[in-house]
Amino acid sequence: MKKAKDASCDEHRDFLQKGSDVPAEFLSRAGQKKELKKMEVFIKYDNLREACVSAIKGLETYKNITADDMVSPRHLCVQGDMSCKGESGGSLFVNPNKRRFFQVGVLSFGTYNPCETPNRKTSFPNYARDFYVDLLQVLPWLHKHLKDDLTFQAGIRNYEEVGVPGLWKTTCQVPVPKTTVPTSLHDYRPVALTSPAMKSLERLILAYLCPRVRAYTDPLQLAYQ
Repeated sequence: MKKAKDASCDEHRDFLQKGSDVPAEFLSRAGQKKELKKMEVFIKYDNLREACVSAIKGLETYKNITADDMVSPRHLCVQGDMSCKGESGGSLFVNPNKRRFFQVGVLSFGTYNPCETPNRKTSFPNYARDFYVDLLQVLPWLHKHLKDDLTFQAGIRNYEEVGVPGLWKTTCQVPVPKTTVPTSLHDYRPVALTSPAMKSLERLILAYLCPRVRAYTDPLQLAYQ
């Protein structure tokens, strides 16, 4: 890549994500011989990303949920050749200068499996998408845990400075009836449903805090134990 050795992480990101429709590649075992084959896709950024993500609403499985329930801001949405079931964890590469490959994603999940039959399908329905974890978005976490083993570019934010995604803090208010036959608003109890990811994070924090504050908790306090 034609960048100075002291180029920042942001400069590399701008170079690798140049444009809204970025060509990328991944490897998949295709055909009856299961030989590795290069597959081609396009990563959708900016205004194209929203349309790419919203297409999963065409799936009957996901008709009752929003796209945000499935896809986080740290996901890359791609169109083109689809991955096969069982290939999660595979790498997504970009090759901007046609000489070096740079990994930008790790396959999370897809909405269509082209390998249900012995001959891999090459035409896909409109809702077919693959979603990859954006490695450039999780660099702070990687830097925190791998900085002693790998060399990172300058300009990566400290892991402690990375905030919780807004979607994780968004709640869905659901009115739950308090009586068998509710007749007024007073007969409903509002319940706030939070993101499953946020619930998992809360449980981890709770497991960390409880042993440390139990000695200061009133034994007669029944709520919020």
